[in-house]
Amino acid sequence: MRDSFSADPTVVFLTSVLEDIAQGRIRIPRFQRPLVWSWAQRKEFFESILAGLPIGALMIWATSNEEIGCYDRLGPHPLPISPILGEGRYLMDGVQRISTLYGALRATQSWSEFDEERDVQLRDFVVYADLDTDEETDRFKRSVDIPPADLKADPTRYLPLNIILQSRELLRFQRELADGDDRRIDRADEVASAFRQYKVPLITLNSASLEVVTKSFERINSRGADMSELHMLNALTYSPNFDLLKWDQEFRNERLAPFGWQNIDSDIVLRCLKLTLGADIYKTNPDEVSNSLKQNPDALQRTFAGLGETARFFLDCFAIKNPTLVPYRIQIVAIATALLDRTYESFAPRLTDWVWLSTYAELFGGTGRQSQNAISDLRAFADSGSFHWSLREPPAVRSIADVKSDFRAARIKALMLALAMRADEIQTGAGKALVEDYGGEAFQFLSLPGVERGDQGARFLVDPGYASEFRTQLLYRQLDDETRARHLISDEAWQLIDPENMRPFTRHRANNLFVYERDAIIMPVAARMSVMPLRILGDKDAEVERREGDIGDI
Repeated sequence: MRDSFSADPTVVFLTSVLEDIAQGRIRIPRFQRPLVWSWAQRKEFFESILAGLPIGALMIWATSNEEIGCYDRLGPHPLPISPILGEGRYLMDGVQRISTLYGALRATQSWSEFDEERDVQLRDFVVYADLDTDEETDRFKRSVDIPPADLKADPTRYLPLNIILQSRELLRFQRELADGDDRRIDRADEVASAFRQYKVPLITLNSASLEVVTKSFERINSRGADMSELHMLNALTYSPNFDLLKWDQEFRNERLAPFGWQNIDSDIVLRCLKLTLGADIYKTNPDEVSNSLKQNPDALQRTFAGLGETARFFLDCFAIKNPTLVPYRIQIVAIATALLDRTYESFAPRLTDWVWLSTYAELFGGTGRQSQNAISDLRAFADSGSFHWSLREPPAVRSIADVKSDFRAARIKALMLALAMRADEIQTGAGKALVEDYGGEAFQFLSLPGVERGDQGARFLVDPGYASEFRTQLLYRQLDDETRARHLISDEAWQLIDPENMRPFTRHRANNLFVYERDAIIMPVAARMSVMPLRILGDKDAEVERREGDIGDI
């Protein structure tokens, strides 16, 4: 069957979509996030409907070939959970809008069935239209925002949205208004009609391919709340005993939070999980991964154990408390899979050398296949202690002294770590303390006269609170010899300081920085790993042109 979108959207009443959800004809898959909109976002959405403004199309996935885990509630409101016979229809895009409307227009369950906490949650969903206000931005109010005494003293001032779709209740409310203010009557009609008559375009994706659905879903939601392939995998593997996203959050808190890594990108977790399951990390293959995970649910715990050891390794060996400071994200994936079911201590020297080499040789600036080969090489190196360079091109390191880059670049992150290492040489623990305490904020780019943004020679590892004073001391040559040595300011560079034009100084210092990286890190690491001869490319070499542009991403 060919994957296809319906050629033209079907225009339907919004109320019919809510009815289909209430009856289980449209279901909310678990790759969608539950309601995360704030009240301000929900209120603005109601105002758009009242004004007749477009709210965007809803997208439905229709399939008879897949069993998808679905939510049994929208907010505090229960949904049908009986299995679907025949074709299943799933809401792919629009869950925030539909949840907002479902909660407000169909909030009919008795509040007395809930404890106090759930009662507050329900009242957050119960919305009224203030029929007296002249400001449209003040039209909609939640139950929790209206003093009970006000509601009791003048009940016809507030139209409950949850009676708009109940003809008998709406008629009763309107009768109570009959002898009252004509303005209230008109506004009640206006609000009720706006919601009852509102239409939306409905786009259907008819597809038997989970890969197409996953890609479509990711692209659709790239503009909204955070979504990922992990959410699709959650829907495919969900059972009462296994909720992937729930376990994901619990393992983040248990394994990663102690090291500050609890907010690590879900894409990194997913790639680690795929490797644990023996899947290809660069392919969207939800069928294969979900089937493997169903058979091996412990793989998730093993994955997070490996990530926890990786976080501990980077904290202890590089003082990194934030995964975004690791030069390449794929380095996290590689080390986490190398540390499956074991602790890092026995492998720390090898892993440290590998991080330096893979960063300076820009090992992950090429293809996905190259990255996978590099991951396999690391596993073998960790196990045997013998490193084999399996890539087609021999290793090479280029100077970036004349390359303008920002902190996203892997090599710039490496420079920060190199300066931390240098600071530790001058004063034990000083560099690591700065990285651990301030992260990337400790790697300051100083705005100096005549120096362009991104000039490597203007980057210094300093306490952010001291940066301004440090800049002044630098410009007027007030730094002592130990501080100069710590920041790799040579005698030649020192003589080039000019408060009106610091570019000659930063150019010379940038070259000094690379010399330190080469002599103190790159060459010793290459010798220990037997990666010789290692080519060092000057910034004028032709090969540099073929390797530029890396920003340290997967």
